[in-house]
Amino acid sequence: MKTTKSADTERVPWLVRVWRFYRDGFASMTVGRTLWLIIGIKLVVFFVIIKWVFFPNFLAGKSDTEEGKAEYVRSRLTPREQVLDLTREILTNKTIKQL
Repeated sequence: MKTTKSADTERVPWLVRVWRFYRDGFASMTVGRTLWLIIGIKLVVFFVIIKWVFFPNFLAGKSDTEEGKAEYVRSRLTPREQVLDLTREILTNKTIKQL
């Protein structure tokens, strides 16, 4: 048994049909609108306000150019690499045998 599609669904792109589905669903909501408003406010708090608090732009004051910022990051990473190498040596007992 073949199912036939109506002429309206064949001509309308799927994105438009999805949009209409959600539009009609939201139009008939009562409590759902309030819940979606709360969800929207929470997303704004999570992605905007918390970003400002926990992820400040600390490189802005270090240099005006991108090259200066890159040099600052390189200078901060280099000593850490040396400490990691020393830690690896200690963990592999190379340095402990020498003591």
